[in-house]
Amino acid sequence: IIALTGLIGLCLTNTVKVTRTPQALVLMRSFLGIPRREQFGFADVRNIRVYGPLRNNKNSRKFRVLFDYGDETITLAEGMTQPMANLIIEKLMTERLTT
Repeated sequence: IIALTGLIGLCLTNTVKVTRTPQALVLMRSFLGIPRREQFGFADVRNIRVYGPLRNNKNSRKFRVLFDYGDETITLAEGMTQPMANLIIEKLMTERLTT
């Protein structure tokens, strides 16, 4: 039971770290301990927005932060409250304008 609980915890662990360089937004995602780095040039990042509530449930408190990059829509973060999602967007927009 302990091993199964540990395995389930490991499988459900998904870590996202958002950083920025002077010219890009960098996402470091780690799933099952395997890191993956994605970099998005600020010049091509468009339409940063909050989407939600998730699963068409108006009583849900889970929201996503999305942005458009080329023809793709990228999920930056999900499963958070709307005020937290708005704070992330505000911070990204402020940093984007100051670079």
